[in-house]
Amino acid sequence: MVLIRPISHTLDPTDPHFKFLSTKCTRRGLPVVPAFVLTDYKSQSKTFAEVLLELRGNRMTNGEPSKCDFTSLYVQLSRCTTLRGIKLLSPVRPQDFISNKLDQTMVDATQRLKTLAAETERIYEGQRL
Repeated sequence: MVLIRPISHTLDPTDPHFKFLSTKCTRRGLPVVPAFVLTDYKSQSKTFAEVLLELRGNRMTNGEPSKCDFTSLYVQLSRCTTLRGIKLLSPVRPQDFISNKLDQTMVDATQRLKTLAAETERIYEGQRL
């Protein structure tokens, strides 16, 4: 959670951007701009010139974010067209990169595909004789 406090901004007719004003006026409001958020799932197949990323997992019961999922990490980092366009919302933690490994079910599935591919090749080679 981020606390956003109201700020005051004065518009002055002597400023070239506000020549349409007849007198000085002050506005008080929240310093926010229109924006949008995408999940890593929704951002697949899209590219962006600039991205602001939160490379953390879901919140744990103790309030600390969990490790970022390997596939989520890849999708988020690969959406930006340049390295310079990537901005991070919070500092990178070692556990999100150094100790981040492919999920065991993905490792098992990849190994199964390799085994099936080898078996297919063996069967195909036997039929070519």
